[in-house]
Amino acid sequence: MLILYLLCFPMGIINLRYIYIISSYIIIGAGFMLKDKKILSLFVVTILICSSVSFFIGLKFENILSPSEKGKETLEPHENIMSLKRKIHFSQPQLVEHKGYFEVKAKGAASYLMDIGKPILPVYITVFTFPLGTKIVNITYNHSKVKTIKISKEVIFNPGFMLTDMRKTVIKGSKDNSVYNSDKLYPQEWWEYRIGSGILNHNQTVFLSLHSYPVRYSPAKNTLYYIENAEITIRYKRTNISFIPKTREYDLLIIAPSNFSSSLKPLVDHKKKIGIRSKIVTVEEIYNGTYFLAKGRDRAEKIKYFIKDAVENWGVSYVLLVGDKDKLPVRYGHIMTMRGANLTDPQLTIPVATDLYYADIYDANGSFCSWDANHNGIYGEYNWEWNSDKVDFYPNVYLGRLPCKDKKEVSTVVAKIIRYERNTYNKRWFNNLIICAGDTQPLRKLAQFILLLLPGIKWEDITVKEGEYLGDRIAENLTGFHVKKLYASCYFSWGDRKPLTKRNIKREIENGAGFVLFTGHGTVDRWGTYKPFSLLFRPLLQGYTSKDVLNLKNKDKLPIVIIDACLCGAFDQGDCLAWDFVRLEDGGAVASFAYVTYSLTYPLRDYVLYDFGGYIDMQFFKSYMEGKDIAGELLVDILTIYLNNHPYLLSMNYHQIEGLELFGDPTLKIGGYPS
Repeated sequence: MLILYLLCFPMGIINLRYIYIISSYIIIGAGFMLKDKKILSLFVVTILICSSVSFFIGLKFENILSPSEKGKETLEPHENIMSLKRKIHFSQPQLVEHKGYFEVKAKGAASYLMDIGKPILPVYITVFTFPLGTKIVNITYNHSKVKTIKISKEVIFNPGFMLTDMRKTVIKGSKDNSVYNSDKLYPQEWWEYRIGSGILNHNQTVFLSLHSYPVRYSPAKNTLYYIENAEITIRYKRTNISFIPKTREYDLLIIAPSNFSSSLKPLVDHKKKIGIRSKIVTVEEIYNGTYFLAKGRDRAEKIKYFIKDAVENWGVSYVLLVGDKDKLPVRYGHIMTMRGANLTDPQLTIPVATDLYYADIYDANGSFCSWDANHNGIYGEYNWEWNSDKVDFYPNVYLGRLPCKDKKEVSTVVAKIIRYERNTYNKRWFNNLIICAGDTQPLRKLAQFILLLLPGIKWEDITVKEGEYLGDRIAENLTGFHVKKLYASCYFSWGDRKPLTKRNIKREIENGAGFVLFTGHGTVDRWGTYKPFSLLFRPLLQGYTSKDVLNLKNKDKLPIVIIDACLCGAFDQGDCLAWDFVRLEDGGAVASFAYVTYSLTYPLRDYVLYDFGGYIDMQFFKSYMEGKDIAGELLVDILTIYLNNHPYLLSMNYHQIEGLELFGDPTLKIGGYPS
């Protein structure tokens, strides 16, 4: 089974109108810990769980299901309370013997509870959506008769994870005897839920994610307890708070310093011609209260309050921030990433520059989400000096940033966006996808030795070339594209594969592509990966750098670039690799998606796809193939699905969510408009 082997990738580290229900759908996915009751009524409006010792696996690319009906809805005779009933079914657990343990499988449950040292068990997730302003009165969960299976071997446990960098390797996890010597059921409950607010099809929405644990385990009794179905009843009502905008005056809000206004006017004119009503508001106007009363403790919070006012008064859905961190402030989330093997070891605390702060306007109650619930002036805390803030994380607007440092860069990027949307439609080159990948974590003797000693680990699992495996899975699920694979494991060209060299990257990008995916390791100004069993960085010698990007001459054959690696989007540290693609005058990219902070991966075959960067890469192309072809909407769809599928957010998930940045116009039409 799985050992969670979490890898950070910085270079130099050898490392989401009043209608009662809009929609509902089932996601079979991740899991977390529960509390124990058969029927539990929850008189809680909002729960946001921000800390846990659980690890979990996310949803597979191919396993999002959309049921044909949302469930039975009734109106109760008093207090205008609506009641929604939904019945869900679970398959009988199947046992697979492996290395002296039983693996518990359940058909349809592609994810499992992965608490360190504890039994690995299947999880189902059901997600309901409501209009923002809906109050969840209570939830009941009635399950079928509990059945049992006597077993002769223990259920396999999660042996832990490995986090490797140049300073130390931390290995945690052994069989948790407090569980395995107990006759109590694990997990403690049959279900739990979390709730948050985001934007869905331009409507402010409450997401209710309900997590079912249809198999529980009593180790001391050698018994599995399981249920075959459950009926969920959600009682809810509308509050008096209205989230319908007063007007629908504008679609796109552009926020920039005043000296950028003239350079941005061509973009406003272009957007008007294609039906996107846009307005430029300067940071000076926001600070001075020109349109709305200036509220907030600092400049970043004043901007966020202004975005909230623009949503509620002008009907804005899209927000474009223009300016680097010196011209348009960034908000830092404060994440305690890890601690050493003992709780007394120093914390590794990493502030993350995150524009998700500006997009996450409301909590599930519809209140302003300040990211500073404890009012200590430190935002987005996750175990930061033992403090944690309640952060909703679901985006409420479609947002991107152009971190321009001067008017020339503004004019360059604006011109590229206009030419792209006018000229790209139906061009043959757009149907190319370039994947640059390799062995993200080349096998090391120590890791090999340790992994082979652990239960459930197979040789083919640990020898997988993570980046190339991910690339192959994306290619298999993509239609209408010619995939060009530049792989570090290739020594010569054959079929759709070519060696990962700077020359081949340059040639393929200049030939034209709709998308370019880089997956591997990175730092602010470079990206790279490895050949199997090699410590030499590829492409030789220093990876693919900003200098290589700035030498591209692909002119108007502009791709969308996705960089799944650490820090390649760290715009707060200067011109980063992802921004270099966009700011290049004679080529590069029209937009890029990259991480301001760490991106992570699992190095075990299928688990590469289950969480972190691999999960997001897969969801990126799945969402695009399902019709999300507006850049900002694509980003929000990815984040919303990730959040719905990950009820417990640990520090590594915080990095993955907060760090993903769109360097581009959130209204950008991917592939352009017909002329």
